[in-house]
Amino acid sequence: MALLRLIKGLSPGKTFSLKENEYILGRGHDCEIQLEIAAVSRKHVRIYRMGNDYFLEDLKSRNGTLLNNRPVTVPTKLNNRDRIQVCSVVMYYYSDGHEHDRDEIEDFQARISDIGVGDQSSYMATFDMLKQKNQLGQNSVNPEVKLHALIEIGRHLGEAVKLEEVLARILESLFDIFPQADRGIIVLRDRNSDRLVPKALKQRNPNNEEVRLSRTILQNVISSGQAILSADAATDSRFDMAQSISHSPIRSMMCAPLLGINGDAIGVLQIDAATTMRQFTASDLEILASVANQATFAVRNAQLMEHLMAEESLKRELRVAHKVQQGLLPAMKPIVNGYEFFDYYSPARQLGGDYFDYVPLQDGRLAVILGDVSGKGISASLLMAKMSAEARYLLAMHPSVTDAMFALNNTFCDERWEDRFVTVIAGILDPRTHDIELVNAGHLPPVLCRPDGSLEIVQTQRGFPVGVLPDSTFISNKIRLKPGESLFFFTDGATDGVNAEGVMFGMERILNCWRKPYLNIEEQGMALIRDIQKFVGKVPHADDICLTGIRRTI
Repeated sequence: MALLRLIKGLSPGKTFSLKENEYILGRGHDCEIQLEIAAVSRKHVRIYRMGNDYFLEDLKSRNGTLLNNRPVTVPTKLNNRDRIQVCSVVMYYYSDGHEHDRDEIEDFQARISDIGVGDQSSYMATFDMLKQKNQLGQNSVNPEVKLHALIEIGRHLGEAVKLEEVLARILESLFDIFPQADRGIIVLRDRNSDRLVPKALKQRNPNNEEVRLSRTILQNVISSGQAILSADAATDSRFDMAQSISHSPIRSMMCAPLLGINGDAIGVLQIDAATTMRQFTASDLEILASVANQATFAVRNAQLMEHLMAEESLKRELRVAHKVQQGLLPAMKPIVNGYEFFDYYSPARQLGGDYFDYVPLQDGRLAVILGDVSGKGISASLLMAKMSAEARYLLAMHPSVTDAMFALNNTFCDERWEDRFVTVIAGILDPRTHDIELVNAGHLPPVLCRPDGSLEIVQTQRGFPVGVLPDSTFISNKIRLKPGESLFFFTDGATDGVNAEGVMFGMERILNCWRKPYLNIEEQGMALIRDIQKFVGKVPHADDICLTGIRRTI
């Protein structure tokens, strides 16, 4: 989906998804995208779709429209990353909606060069920010000037929450504080790779030459905790007359680290001027250092807020996904004359990989199926959803349970699932004969419970788990339920529960629980669940627990 992203002017960072065929941009309240700026015409510019492409058309506006710094005189096709300027508002167009590809930051991100750094004694001025953090109020800059600077950046930051908006406002405030600044850039340290990544750029004149950065200088500022000032970068000895600097327009530059509470740098702030007529001074450097400290807190708060918002968003998504997954499981137990049923499902996380279902067949039989997807979490739950749909369809389609399992296995023998597999056990109950035809695909054997308290682990012929070997065949076994007998299927979450001493619940404790007499299958199934919960205590379950049971009552 195509989108527009504002990078300058109103609400930098705001995006507009282009879903409709036409959008009018202007000052008027009836415009699809309203730009409330006096210089913008009431209906200024039109963006419309023809086929798979979008076009830009200036609507004879008073101040015109620029596309990649050229006036728009006729409708013009938009290409990915085109720059659109409507008066003071600048936006970028993205044909594929990829925001990571979104602005000029990446245009110079790859051009951070290794410019040599000489002896620090050649710096015009340095400022130890680690020392400043411990000696607040002992600096030589006029306190009124510093106070004004801090108030100014506080005013600009306001209630900005998003990181990109905070960074943009920091640079805006620096341009207000330092009128001689021509360019500003904020580089942040990537949490995962520790790389320095440009995140925000501001140029007083958009037609200025490219911004050049020195990776060596940035690393030096970070490691030393010092802000630096160069009066004339083109002749500064620490740049060793590097071509990238001597050919660049930078003539005066200040660079300050963004230091956290523990003294670790989270990034660097740099501003520069293109003429020696407007050089920065040592007093400017002290002010920049003070601003950098306040900016650090704003950046860190924005990062934490984004992290918390992302976590909360993920939690909301997981809660919704949990409800959806629960909706895939049977809402009611089957009603079959002479039988009662039990089921229980408790995922170890919000999303689980265990699965059970009841599938009525056309000839009056009932399929009871239980599965355990390898792994846990989101990927396992997605595979479980696939299993739910495919198993129900194939069991209803094939008259033979072995044929249905054969087809199900081939469905999941797909490279898309990588090394995932599913252990499955299915039982086809015929209430007329009281026979249950069992097919086991690598799953735990079921347990048959008799009224006299005797038990039997039903040893079916186990095949490969579903999704392991294409064209695997499966062999069925039949058992006949007598009045009062129950048959339970369960996943290994029931046996693998571990208590605080690291002892596993195990199969023997399951058998001991079911050796007692029970009035009905609900009482019998919940007795096992209570025993497991009592055994593990407060230790979180490492695996999902799923249990189903069939009992013949007459």
